[in-house]
Amino acid sequence: MKVCLKIHLENEEGGFCLGPGCRDLLRLIDATGSVASAAGQMELSYSKAWKMIREAEKGFGKSLVERSCGGQCGGKACLTEQASRLLEGYDRLSMELNKLAKELGKKTFES
Repeated sequence: MKVCLKIHLENEEGGFCLGPGCRDLLRLIDATGSVASAAGQMELSYSKAWKMIREAEKGFGKSLVERSCGGQCGGKACLTEQASRLLEGYDRLSMELNKLAKELGKKTFES
């Protein structure tokens, strides 16, 4: 048996800030430079992707994705510096908590 945790961050009022799906979306936006491309890779609609971004931005009270309007070459999107720091912290927290959960799982279920 293996214990795995999925971490969801909420703000002080209990509003959603970040979870695994939104983290993956933000990572793909960072990699592709496009919300549409990131959404497509996750099999999400473009509007659902933006809804996730807006919900996370509202929860954190910070802009997470910088947008530039389309034109001849189309629009671009990139993560803000704050978003990059938040993702790094989220990934560190997830890794450490899953390591602890794995250890506790062994103690609990292998006895």
